[in-house]
Amino acid sequence: ADGTLIHLGDAVWPDTLILAIPFLVRMGLVTGETQYTQEAIVQMNLHSQHLQDSTSALYRHAWPAVAGGVDGPAHWGRGNGWAMASAAEILRLTPEGTDGRDTVLANFRRHANALLAAQAAGGLWATVVDQPAFYMETSGTALAGAALLEGVAQGWLDASRFGNAAAAARDGTLAQIQAG
Repeated sequence: ADGTLIHLGDAVWPDTLILAIPFLVRMGLVTGETQYTQEAIVQMNLHSQHLQDSTSALYRHAWPAVAGGVDGPAHWGRGNGWAMASAAEILRLTPEGTDGRDTVLANFRRHANALLAAQAAGGLWATVVDQPAFYMETSGTALAGAALLEGVAQGWLDASRFGNAAAAARDGTLAQIQAG
């Protein structure tokens, strides 16, 4: 009812972010029509309202609009990576002062802090990021790690706080790829 794109059935999922946000932002750049970029920002912020846990700042796996509550409250690694990568795409390609961008940045920073606390010693995140007993998730780590690296490089995140974690995510991902 609030305009949030749903992914499947009646549920809001972070999957929609990685499918819609890059397309909308690039469509705005290619056409010069700001409504596409604005829709990307609106969708990012609406998804954050529904999916970003108010306590942990991690993103939930799903939120069903019809039920009005959380379904699939697990903080799925790949979904958290999609949320980080989508926010970084908006931040990279929209100028400061764009309506709604500051909210994207604030949520990105909250999310980065939450992920930092959940990162395993080898640089990866578990498939359920706040459940360290679950297996380590390479693709979610690659997405979140790339967003952290960009956040540090662009100055959205403090290098002294996030630089080592970003590098560890990159190195941990590369080690998984090379081992495969």
